[in-house]
Amino acid sequence: MPGKDYTPTTALSALTQHWYSWPKLARWCLIVVAFFTLISAVSPDQNPVAQTPADARAKLISALFNGPDGTHLNLSIIAQAGLTHPDSFQHQQTTYQDMGEYLVVNMTYQAQNESGEIVGKLTRAKVDLTGKVISILENR
Repeated sequence: MPGKDYTPTTALSALTQHWYSWPKLARWCLIVVAFFTLISAVSPDQNPVAQTPADARAKLISALFNGPDGTHLNLSIIAQAGLTHPDSFQHQQTTYQDMGEYLVVNMTYQAQNESGEIVGKLTRAKVDLTGKVISILENR
């Protein structure tokens, strides 16, 4: 009959009979919850091997730099602010040294000087792990 729940026969095991004694909606809810629990338990984001402290630190540091060209956004803003012609700023390369509690970031770039010539420049800064520039160590 349509709409009637399946009733087990005596040939089924006790566990199966107990399963079918539950209402159909309760069985479906249990299946759905079990499915999503299984999916969340095996998600690739929770891989314990990939979440070592060294990997987490590397991920934290790489987030401080712009992906396509590797610029440090806050340092480039400060460097441009000190230029005579800020719109002539052309980033070349950014490197860093991990000093534990802070980074030393070296950024080379080109810009126009006071006489309009394109010259190479270097700015070295002490940067904390949140991306904030603590101090400019060198600017030439």
